[in-house]
Amino acid sequence: MPLRLLADLERASLPLTITDPDAIRQVEMLRAALLVRADLRKSDEKSPYSSAVVIQITPTGYSVLARMEAKKRGE
Repeated sequence: MPLRLLADLERASLPLTITDPDAIRQVEMLRAALLVRADLRKSDEKSPYSSAVVIQITPTGYSVLARMEAKKRGE
């Protein structure tokens, strides 16, 4: 789930390189939603992405994380 990855990224030291194909797809979704800044890299033009380097969580991403935390606390 991309939002779980977003929460994990909040605790990670960025930039972070991700090579797991499922996690790369989640980074693609987070990037498309403007929640993170990330570089997606291909080993060649015909292959799917081989890695993603998450550079930062955006202000919008931090807003989503804050809402998730508030919801968890029942606010």
